[in-house]
Amino acid sequence: MATKSIKTHSKRLLKLILILLSVLFFIGTYYYGQHLFDFYLDNWNDYGIWNLQASKTVFSNGTSEYAEKIRTETDNAITLATEYKNDEYVKSGEGWAKREAEIIDYYEDLYTYDVLSEARDWVEGEYYYDEDREVYQYPNFDNQKLIIKFSSENQIKADEKPISIGGHEIYGLTKRGENYYYKGFPLAYANIDRDAIKEENDVAMRQQIATEKSDYKAKYKRIKKELASLDNYKYFIVNKNTNQVYTNMDGVDTVGQAKTKYNSDTEYFASVIDGDFETGALLADTFMHGNDITTWYYDDKGNIQYVYDEVGKFSYCFESLDPQQYDIVVYANVTKVSANPGDDFTKIFNDWQTKNENLDQNITIFVISFVSLILCFVLLAATAGERQEDGKIKYTILDKVPNSIHFIFSFAFAIVFVFVPIFFYYRQAMNRSFTPNLSMTLISAPAVLIFDEWLMSTARQVKNRHFWKNTLIYILIISNWGKFKTWINSGLETISHKDIKKNIFTAFVVYVVLMACFSVIPVIGTIADILLSVVAFLYVRKLSTGLDSISSALTKAEKGDYDFSVDVEAMPFALKAMGESVNDLTSGINIAVDKATKSERMKTELITNVSHDLKTPLTSIITYTNLLKECDIEDATANEYINVLDEKSQRLKQLVEDLVEAAKASSGNVTLNIVTINLNELTQQVFGEYEDTLSQENLELKLNLPDEPIYVNVDGQKTYRIIENLFSNVKKYAMPNTRVFLDVKESDGFALLSMKNVSKDEMNFDVERLTDRFVRGDEARNSDGSGLGLSIAKSLTELQGGRFDISVDGDLFKVTIALPVKE
Repeated sequence: MATKSIKTHSKRLLKLILILLSVLFFIGTYYYGQHLFDFYLDNWNDYGIWNLQASKTVFSNGTSEYAEKIRTETDNAITLATEYKNDEYVKSGEGWAKREAEIIDYYEDLYTYDVLSEARDWVEGEYYYDEDREVYQYPNFDNQKLIIKFSSENQIKADEKPISIGGHEIYGLTKRGENYYYKGFPLAYANIDRDAIKEENDVAMRQQIATEKSDYKAKYKRIKKELASLDNYKYFIVNKNTNQVYTNMDGVDTVGQAKTKYNSDTEYFASVIDGDFETGALLADTFMHGNDITTWYYDDKGNIQYVYDEVGKFSYCFESLDPQQYDIVVYANVTKVSANPGDDFTKIFNDWQTKNENLDQNITIFVISFVSLILCFVLLAATAGERQEDGKIKYTILDKVPNSIHFIFSFAFAIVFVFVPIFFYYRQAMNRSFTPNLSMTLISAPAVLIFDEWLMSTARQVKNRHFWKNTLIYILIISNWGKFKTWINSGLETISHKDIKKNIFTAFVVYVVLMACFSVIPVIGTIADILLSVVAFLYVRKLSTGLDSISSALTKAEKGDYDFSVDVEAMPFALKAMGESVNDLTSGINIAVDKATKSERMKTELITNVSHDLKTPLTSIITYTNLLKECDIEDATANEYINVLDEKSQRLKQLVEDLVEAAKASSGNVTLNIVTINLNELTQQVFGEYEDTLSQENLELKLNLPDEPIYVNVDGQKTYRIIENLFSNVKKYAMPNTRVFLDVKESDGFALLSMKNVSKDEMNFDVERLTDRFVRGDEARNSDGSGLGLSIAKSLTELQGGRFDISVDGDLFKVTIALPVKE
């Protein structure tokens, strides 16, 4: 027992030592990796980067700290000559006055830019785009001041070409003369607070003027002092207009002497004399290696610029110097740097030399630390976990966390500790202030502890053969596969189409299997899981799009629109059979509709032909009946028979006429003579003709007409027939000793004529059938009606663009006709 305890404690001590060593070796790897990175920054080139070879000179490829220092001092010398000029110029305030004017001009341009930007944003909420006329419309603005017929195509062109205002580019504007427009709207009329923008700009301008004014003379003194202290950097500048010389070269009076004395192929040399730009061999070789562009630099705005041509070379050496006004010669030591400790070039050169001398040492320590770190990881994985009496490895609390979640959180925290410092290092490097930092290295050290913990947790699970069972795929899917299978089958059982069921199940199984396979690989698995999820999303989206197409098609069919076709080719394979079935269904419905239309047409033709064939004998019957009535027949019984014959023949004649008219109305084979009529007068006319007839049936008519006439665009004869059929229907089916109400009014562009009466028969049937042909209010068919009156009235109403509605409330029967009023 004691021996076992000693082994356990020894193992724990060994793991603790390995953890401490991993931290120590991580610090060595990280810190000396910074040294190599620092070396790389000053020695980067196309030929020695991967071998970490040192550059031949401290100038390197023109992007080293030493090269940046040369450009900085050249910029200072040019500033001294072009901006400060001389002591008297600075002392008198003339130089500052010029700079102050530049600041004022800048903020005036900035004010214009800010006003146009805010005005452009304001316009966004003021217009709508007229799709028919293809122009921008502004309902709350005088259109005479807009750009006429300004379309979206015009705006696209404006968006592609920016307008520059004082160095600021603004997109989307169109300039006409002195006026600016956005989407055809004159920005001068935008409702914005220009005074507030002006005040904000003025405050910023005053602050900048105050800041620069206080620093103006101090900066001049600092530049003069710094340039005078340099032994390794020499400059000679001549203002050709004033012949004033600016230099720190001793014994040199002219720019020609400066060029002769300092022209060198081994040191840094560049000159501009009478507009001619020249460089020494060092610069020429640095700029171009064959056809490979190697040199880049930061301009005065902080943007990276690459040296492509002569213009790029000139900008690299002299930035924005005017070669027509100034001659300049610049020289800097590169190979034979002086030992002046007050010269910044000397300090940079000594640092670069030290880095080169220590390169082999830094590489050795880095490699040893890195290899030792990997070895520590391997040993930690091998010694991770304590075996229990049952032979299994003892777990910690974190071991119970699913692997993917554990890895993601560990990786996230490692990023915080490792890559955040690297980010700051990188920013320092871009500002040429990068130096290996031990304190930042120590801040990153917790990252290796986090990795150690994750590594040992993974090792314990692998040793227990539990790693796979602790994945999210296993926990969520594999362990619940029985439940999933039951749930999946319960869902698929409702799908009758075999292809859809097969494809959905196959896609699901493939997705699960791939997720399970990739989940055991921490990094690649996580990426693969994301990609698989994206693929699954795209498949589901395509499936949804196909179902939406089918649903839309069925919705159209539900509304009676069968003129459509589902795009089967764009659907996933699982839905193609369903899409083809929908298309087949559409074809079948169209065929059925065509058959029904043909059948209806044949019925109409049959009714028309039969009615026409009945007219000839019926006319003869009516004629001979009338002749018999004129004969002097004294037999009372014979006269009674003649009267019955006359009554029935007249009824049959009316029925035949109704049949013909109903057939024409239902088929739309009716010629309409649309005119404007006064519906009030037409209603009164029919009302007058039926008033006595309805009074004989003990029906009291109540007519309610508006004070103002209502004019409708209809066929007068057909509309008269509609109203007449309503009165005829009341006469046949209204309960005696009741009131009949007829109302006329106008609503929403329609003239509404409604008639209400109490039915004498119980209406225990579907009232919508009353507008079908041959359907009558009394199912016993004891009345004189033909069952065609309301059907004819409805067809004639709809042919004139109106509506015909029937409603029943108990025994109260109501018909409402809506006819379009005159516009």
